[in-house]
Amino acid sequence: MLTELPDFYESNLKLLKKYHPHIWSSIVEKDCVPKGELFLGPNGQPNLRVISAEGVEVTLHNQDRPDREVSEALNLVPEDSTGVVILIGMGLGYMLTALLEQRPLIRHMAVFDLGPGIFNQALKVMDFSKTLSDKRLILSFDHNPNIIQILAPTDKALQLEMIHRLRHLQSFLQDETSYEELDDKVFGFINSRNIAGSTDQKFGERFIKNRLTVIKSIHHNHLLETLKGCFHGIPAILVAGGPSLDKNIHLLPALKNKAVIIAVDSVLPSLLNHELTPHFITAIDPQQLNYEKIADYAAQANGVSLIAAPYVTPEIHQFFPTSNIFWTFSSKPIEEWINTMMDGKILTFGSSTSAHLNLTAAIIMGCSPIVFVGQDLAYSGYKDHAAGVTLSNPESAEKDFLDKNPDTVWIDGIDNKKIPSNRSFLSMKNHFETIVSANPGIHYINATEGGAHIAGTEVLLLEKVLDQYCTEKVDITYLVNTALQKAQRLNPRKTINKLTTTLQTTNKLSKSVSKYDELIQTIRNSFKKSKTLSSCRRPGDLPLNIQKKIGQAEILESKMDCNDNMKIWKILEEGTMTDVKESERALHKVKSNPEKDSGKFISNFIQNLDRLVNLNSARKKILSLFQRELTHIIDFQLKEISIQDNIQKKLKTKDNLLKLAKHYFENKKYVLVQPILNHLENISPNHGELDFYKGAIAAVQSRFDQSEAYFQKARMNDPLTINRIDAFRNKMGDLYFEISTKCKTDTHTNLSRKMLFKGIRHCGKNPKLAQEIDRLADNDSDTIKSAIETNTFNKVEDLLLTWLKELEENRHLISYINDKTIAIFYHMFAILFFTKNNMDEAFNNLEIALKLSPENPDFFATAADFFFSNNDFDSGILYLNKAVALDKSHATIWEKLGDRLQAEGKCQDAILAYEQGTILLPDNVNLLKKIGDCYRENGQLKPALEVYKLIKNLQNNPK
Repeated sequence: MLTELPDFYESNLKLLKKYHPHIWSSIVEKDCVPKGELFLGPNGQPNLRVISAEGVEVTLHNQDRPDREVSEALNLVPEDSTGVVILIGMGLGYMLTALLEQRPLIRHMAVFDLGPGIFNQALKVMDFSKTLSDKRLILSFDHNPNIIQILAPTDKALQLEMIHRLRHLQSFLQDETSYEELDDKVFGFINSRNIAGSTDQKFGERFIKNRLTVIKSIHHNHLLETLKGCFHGIPAILVAGGPSLDKNIHLLPALKNKAVIIAVDSVLPSLLNHELTPHFITAIDPQQLNYEKIADYAAQANGVSLIAAPYVTPEIHQFFPTSNIFWTFSSKPIEEWINTMMDGKILTFGSSTSAHLNLTAAIIMGCSPIVFVGQDLAYSGYKDHAAGVTLSNPESAEKDFLDKNPDTVWIDGIDNKKIPSNRSFLSMKNHFETIVSANPGIHYINATEGGAHIAGTEVLLLEKVLDQYCTEKVDITYLVNTALQKAQRLNPRKTINKLTTTLQTTNKLSKSVSKYDELIQTIRNSFKKSKTLSSCRRPGDLPLNIQKKIGQAEILESKMDCNDNMKIWKILEEGTMTDVKESERALHKVKSNPEKDSGKFISNFIQNLDRLVNLNSARKKILSLFQRELTHIIDFQLKEISIQDNIQKKLKTKDNLLKLAKHYFENKKYVLVQPILNHLENISPNHGELDFYKGAIAAVQSRFDQSEAYFQKARMNDPLTINRIDAFRNKMGDLYFEISTKCKTDTHTNLSRKMLFKGIRHCGKNPKLAQEIDRLADNDSDTIKSAIETNTFNKVEDLLLTWLKELEENRHLISYINDKTIAIFYHMFAILFFTKNNMDEAFNNLEIALKLSPENPDFFATAADFFFSNNDFDSGILYLNKAVALDKSHATIWEKLGDRLQAEGKCQDAILAYEQGTILLPDNVNLLKKIGDCYRENGQLKPALEVYKLIKNLQNNPK
C-alpha cells in the first residue's frame, strides 16, 4: 500500500536545491508530474510501474528484489576503478546510490534519463542524503541534452580514465527507440573524448614536436584561410577510401576541371592509377608510418597541394614534393598559439580523420555543393577500403570476423540495407553531422554508392552530380595562384620575435618549477627524517620552519600558474597527459580520504608531496623539450635569414646556395632543398655533395633507381661521400626494420612485409633485415605451399604476387635469400600462371626455378604436369622420368596421366601410363585395377580378366 512507502521527498528536495538547482527547478518550479505508480516489492523495497510508449506496463526493477541490479553494476565497475561512470536510465536509483557509496575512487558519475518524472518518484522513496550531496554526481533529464555542457566537469577524466557505460535496461523498455538514441548521442561524445585523451597520452610528446617542426618553415607555406571563399559556388568532390569508391572512381577523371577535388592522402595511389591528380590531398596522422601512404608516389605528385593539420608526421610536409602546403589549426591551445603567431584568424573544429579535414577545407574555401565519394563509414561488401588504398587491413573486414565480433554495429546503409560498421565509424559519422549542422546554407551531397547515410546530405549518384552540377570548366590552379598573390607572406623575423618572447617566459617558468621542486623535496625529506611529525593533526601543528617552506611553495605555485605561465602549460598539456592522470588519481585519493578520520592528515600530506614530486618531474621534462625546440627553431630561422640575405646581396652566390641547401638538408627540409639543387645543377653539374643530397632525397621519395644513380655519381665526384652514403643507407634500413617490427603481430602482416622490403631497397647490407627477411621467406613459402596443397590458392595469390614483384624489382632482395628458397617462389609463380592458363609465364618461371635448384624433383614433376596438360607427352615423360629418378614418389604422376587419357577415351595410351606407374610402384593395386578397367572398357576382356585375377591373388596373398 502507498502508506507503507517511505517518505524522503522534502529532505531530498532540500539537497537537490542546494547541489543540483537546475534539476530542482525542473521539478518544483516547472511543476513536474510524477511518472508511474510506486509499490513495494516482497522484500519491502520500493518499485515502480510505468506505461511504455507502446502502451505496455513495464516494471522498472526486479519484481522480487528491486535492488538486484546493484550487484551487476558493482561487477561492471571494479572496486579500484578511478574512471567515470555513465548511467543511461536510472529507474529509482538503486545503482546510482550503490556505486557512489561503494566505489569511492571513481571520479564522476553522470546520469542521463528522459524527463524528470521517474526521478520525481524516486525522490519520495529513496534516501539520497549521501547521493545528492556527492560532488561527483551529475544529473541530466533532458530529452535532447547539451552533452558537451553537461559533461564539461568530467572532460579531463573522460580523456584520462576508463569510462564505464552502464545501461539500465528496464528503463529502455519504456521507449527503446528514444533511449537508444540518447545512448548513441552520449556514447558518441564520451567515446570521442576518450579516444582523444588516449591518443594524447600515447602521442602527446610527438604531437608537440610535430607541431613545432611546422613552425620552422611555415613561412614557406600558407594558412588554409588564404583560400577562404576562393572557390565560392564551385563544386567540391571529397574523396575518401571506403570500399564503395571502387564503384565510381572511374567517373572522377571527368571532374578534373569541373570541380575542386580534395582527397584523403591514402587514396592518392588509387587516383593516380586512374590517371587523376587531385587538386588537394589532406593529411593529419602523426605517426611516421603514415608517410608510407604516399611515399611511393612522390614522382607523380606534380600539381598536388597539401592541406594538413600541424600535428601530422613531419615527413609528409618535409619529404613529399607538393605544389603548395596549407595549414589549418584547431582551437587546441598549442595550435591556437601557432595560428595567432602567424596572424591567423580562423580556428576549426579539428579533424578526427583526414576525411573530416576534406570537409572543413571545402567549407572554408566556399565550395558548394560539397560531394562525398567513398565515405562509407562501414565495411560495405565486407571490405575495409577500396582497392589500391595504402595501409589497409582487409582481415578486419572479413565476413566471418565481423559476423562474430560483438563490437560490430549493424547500421542502415544509404540503400536502407543493414551493413556492418563499428562504434569508431559511428563517432566519425557524428563528427561529420556536427560539422554539417554547424555550417548551414551549403548543399551537401553523398555520392557514396554504399555505406552509411550522413544526416544533412542529399543522396545522389555521382553520374547525376556530373550532369547537374559539374557542367562548367574551372581553372583551379589559376584561382589558387590568384589567392596566393593577394595574400601577405608570413614574416620569419616577426615569428622569431614572438618565439623569443615565449622562450623567455618558458625559461623563467622552468626556473620557478626547479625551485618549487627543491622546496617540495626538502619538505618531503623532513617528513621522512622526523618521527615526531606523525602526531600532527592539522597544518597549524607543523613546525614553523616547515610551515614557512610550505608558504614559499604556495607562493611559487601561484606564480607558476599566473597568466603568461598558464599559457605555456596549456600549450604543453598534451605532453604531460599520462603524468597528469596519475597526479589527478593521487589527488582524488587524498581528497576522498578524510583527514579527520584516524589521523590521516600526515599520511595524506606525504601522499600529496609524492604526487607533486612526480608531477614536477614531468613538468621539468616537457619544459626542457619546449626550450630545446624553441631554441632550435629560432637558430634555424636566424641562420636561414642570414644566408638568404647574402644571396640577395649576391655575395658568393654559389657558396651561399650550397650553405642554404646544406642547412635545409640537415634539418630534413628536403622539399626546400630540391629547387636549390635544380638551380645549382646548372652552376656545378659534377658536385659530389649535391649528388649525395639528390640521392638521399630520391631515396626518401621512393625513387630508388634515381637514388642509386645519384649515389654512384657522388662517389665518382667526391670519394668522401662514400661514408655519408653508407651511413644514410644504414639509418634508413634500421628505420624500416623498426617500423616493420611495430607493424608485426604474431606473424608478418602485409604492412610489416612491405616495410621489410622497403628497408632492403634502402640498405643492401643490414644484418637485422637479413635475418628477418630469411624468416619471412620461410614462413611465406610454407603458407603458400600449404594453400596449394589444400586447394586454397586464391587466399595467397596476392601474397605470391607481392613476392614476384619484389624479386623482379628489388635488386638487393636476392642477396638476402638462398637460391633454394628463391627457386621455391619461382616454382610457385609458375603454378600461379599455370592456373591462369598463361603457359608462357608458367614455363619461364619454372625454368628459372630449375636453374636455381636443378636437383629438386618437385620442379621436374611440375614440368611434367605442365607438358602433359599441353599435350606434349614426349617432353612430359622426359621431365617425369627425371623427377622419378630423384624421388620415386612422383611416379603417381603416371597415374594422373593415365586418368586423364582414360577420361579422353584413349584407353590404350592410358594402359601404357598406368603400366609405367606399376613398374615404379608394383604394390599399387589401384593402378592394376585401372589397367583392368581400361582393358574392359576397350573391349579387351581376356587381358582384363588376367589383370583382375592378378589383383585377387595379390589381395589373397599379401607380401
